[in-house]
Amino acid sequence: MKAVLTKQPGGVDQLYIGETDKPTPGPKEVLIKVHCFALNRMDAIQREGRYPVPPGASQVLGVEVAGEVAAVGAETSRFMVGDKVFALMYGGGYAQYAAVDEGSVHPLGSLSMELASSLLECWYTAYQAVHCIGNVQKGDDVLIHAAAGGVGTAAIQLAKRAGARRIF
Repeated sequence: MKAVLTKQPGGVDQLYIGETDKPTPGPKEVLIKVHCFALNRMDAIQREGRYPVPPGASQVLGVEVAGEVAAVGAETSRFMVGDKVFALMYGGGYAQYAAVDEGSVHPLGSLSMELASSLLECWYTAYQAVHCIGNVQKGDDVLIHAAAGGVGTAAIQLAKRAGARRIF
């Protein structure tokens, strides 16, 4: 299959489109035919060699995808071939196919593939910061560092929705 591959750590000039093995889904994985993938800061830092790929993850960059289920592992139960989905994964998204743990896959619903492929990394991170760690409640004041980025922009919206009084 075709994928965006890395020659060596460095700038975008180290990326190229090449051939690599198509993944086979494990027992609890879904194989997604990728229609869209997102680019985010973590991908750029991994490309530069400053953020290691987790053990056992694909060496192909990319953690957010949207597409169609092409195959399912023997122990999966939530999805069928042909389902439209989006997912957050440890790597392998910059490719025609990506194998993803079923628990990290979500039904597409009414979202476009383009929008869905770019939601999870930023919004999960922002949600965790605002609600799980910050426990923002109605009337709270909230300080969000780097609010101009994807995570910061999502955090502003989540804090507003939670009823934050002032957001700095």
